[in-house]
Amino acid sequence: MKLAKPDHKVLAQEKHKQELVESGELRRVCENIDVDGDRMITSEEFVAAYQTNKKLRAHFAVLGLDISDAKVFFDTLAGDDDAPEIDIEVFIKHCMRLKGAATSIDLHHFQVENRLACRRQQEFIERCGGRIERLAARVAHLAAVLHRREQGSSARDFEHGHHRRRRQRPTARGGATYTRIRPGASPKA
Repeated sequence: MKLAKPDHKVLAQEKHKQELVESGELRRVCENIDVDGDRMITSEEFVAAYQTNKKLRAHFAVLGLDISDAKVFFDTLAGDDDAPEIDIEVFIKHCMRLKGAATSIDLHHFQVENRLACRRQQEFIERCGGRIERLAARVAHLAAVLHRREQGSSARDFEHGHHRRRRQRPTARGGATYTRIRPGASPKA
């Protein structure tokens, strides 16, 4: 009776051996895709090879990778980097992860990652919204202060019967600043 039960260690070793064989075959296929021999697969190399090579399509089908759009598949493997090329070993690793049907654990992991990303994005939006509101309040305050100053200086100038004259004075940075010239005073050169 004990002989009829499969040993879990033996099954795990067989599965590991099978994965090594599959990844070795995939490595040979990828080396054929890599036309320029730089150990990197570009989007163009992959799409061209997938469209023209029946053996390549069959190999991916045997792995359980049903690729309906080679460009989308490549972009999915490239991930967040939007990289124009992927190292062959990284490409193989991603393909081996994607092979076969998605398990419930894979789907749960995806859901958890998606929830975390949504939460981070919401927190970022709230932080930005708060900062924008504070900046808008500061700008409104500065605009009110400037408006009051302009109103006050116009009234004083009008009462004294003259308008403020300004002259340009160079600054150390090469820009200019404006200074008030008092009525009756001679402007300095």
